[in-house]
Amino acid sequence: MGLTNCSNCQYYNSFPHHQDDICCSVQPAYATMYSKLKDLDSYSINCLPLDDCNDFQLDPQLVEKTITFSLTFQQWQQLARDSSCTSNILNFLQNLKIEYTLSLTISDWQAIANHSYSQPVLQQLEQQQIYPNDLTEAWIEIDSSCINATAYNQQTSILKIRFNSGYEYKYFNVSPNIFADFCAADSKGKFFNQYIKDIYDYSI
Repeated sequence: MGLTNCSNCQYYNSFPHHQDDICCSVQPAYATMYSKLKDLDSYSINCLPLDDCNDFQLDPQLVEKTITFSLTFQQWQQLARDSSCTSNILNFLQNLKIEYTLSLTISDWQAIANHSYSQPVLQQLEQQQIYPNDLTEAWIEIDSSCINATAYNQQTSILKIRFNSGYEYKYFNVSPNIFADFCAADSKGKFFNQYIKDIYDYSI
């Protein structure tokens, strides 16, 4: 097997004597020569002893192994925090749909419709003929060092933010998802600065 996979070989040396070396305990090679291999014709490559690596052996630690886990959602989250493959697990959880049947009173369902800003939730409630009663905004107190309260109008897509200084700002064309993420953010001020401030048109 050629040097294109040498980094997966058990003889590969990750700490060569020179910074630009690709070192192999069987046959050391310089990176400059390695980088030229792709530009050479097949005859020249075949003439290079550098490309004749008969001792290639895959590092046993790099062999892929597939395991099916049966975990609760909380256990998957814990695994994502504790493992080195966090992005893979988080991508899986982000796209995971969990179906669960809830039995609530009509008033409870109506309360969810009135206070939810999740479009998937509202759409599924609408399929059951449950709609938000009041689309006018209600102020929500915010635990933040710079923001006092916020309000959102689903009908007009206007986000209101009242700062601790007393000033109130209106931000236009803000999607319900942005407002929901804003309310769920650990740091409201950081989320505001990164995803709302200087992005949406506003008025005082």
